[in-house]
Amino acid sequence: MGSDPAPTVNDFEKYWKAVLVGPGITLEAAEQLLGQISSLVEKYPVEGEDENGGIKREGVNYIEDVKTFKASLALSEPPKPLVPWDELMTSKY
Repeated sequence: MGSDPAPTVNDFEKYWKAVLVGPGITLEAAEQLLGQISSLVEKYPVEGEDENGGIKREGVNYIEDVKTFKASLALSEPPKPLVPWDELMTSKY
């Protein structure tokens, strides 16, 4: 489950439900165990986690207002050919 961004509680439960169900563990037992995960996540939150479940990293610029961010971007130059068109058809050798 080592992915970036971090998995959600639902992703975690779905992954472990598939892993836990097997010899000696029924689907009901796995669901009962996994049903407790949501309450445990709320009881023991991750340090530095914001209200949306994300962790703010140092040195990263987060976009708070998309419209303002887009307005601050400069237009790029239009695309140009890599070589002049007349050189494209002429063999150099």
